[in-house]
Amino acid sequence: MICDKDCLNCKYDDCIFDDEERKKRNAYQLEMYYKHREKKLAYAKEYRERKKDKIKEYHKRYYLLNREEILRKARERRRNEM
Repeated sequence: MICDKDCLNCKYDDCIFDDEERKKRNAYQLEMYYKHREKKLAYAKEYRERKKDKIKEYHKRYYLLNREEILRKARERRRNEM
């Protein structure tokens, strides 16, 4: 019997999900994250520096296309804060 990890639609009367397997997988993923964290952060920083103009243009275009909605949400937020 192999669990498909679809707990809401489980086909077994008694749960057969192995929680230890999940804990091992989570620990491995966490270990890999911290092992490669610095390299990923450096890559992201370098990418942002390389594509600075393109990112700036994207944000400007997004703002111009969605200006009314952005301003409406800002007004609502200010009203709710008071």
